[in-house]
Amino acid sequence: MASKDDSPHTMSRRDFLRTSSYAGVGLGLGTVGLLGSAQAQAQVTIGFQGWAFEPQVVEASVKRFMAENPDIRVIYTPLDLQLYPEKMVALFNAGTQGDAFYVRDTHLGAWVEAGWMQPIDGLPKLAELNKDIYPATLQTLFYKGKQYGVPYYGDIYLYLYDRRHLSLSVRQDGARESRREEGPGHTR
Repeated sequence: MASKDDSPHTMSRRDFLRTSSYAGVGLGLGTVGLLGSAQAQAQVTIGFQGWAFEPQVVEASVKRFMAENPDIRVIYTPLDLQLYPEKMVALFNAGTQGDAFYVRDTHLGAWVEAGWMQPIDGLPKLAELNKDIYPATLQTLFYKGKQYGVPYYGDIYLYLYDRRHLSLSVRQDGARESRREEGPGHTR
């Protein structure tokens, strides 16, 4: 009958520690040369979520960004435009939101107060970038004196009217006339 020490599955504590030490030293020495090249090849991955408005344009911009920054990989996830704020709140609460995302200025304060965003003040080249942003647009990127993002586009809203037609819709007493008499379909 074989003794306990002769069993192929039995290892003393001393043998285990010695073998583990050799293995650890071997792995450490083996990776010294590889570590530098592994770090050089390491790529940062950024999860980016945005509402799905012309996602092909966004995807083209993401591809251009990655070509200009080969050490950064971006995974873009378009989300439903109509339900975007609700979806993002659900992702934040579940802890599964991306690293970068769109936020409307109307939601910025609430998202900051909830702890879902961090300021970007002091990032490299931010001051240079801010010089090219219209002051009214730049103002929407701040909350309580800290900047939380950069714009991805800008809009100009124009309200045009025809003076003659507008004057026809004003009554003699200066009040504006309603274009509806008794509900939808009853226009003049």
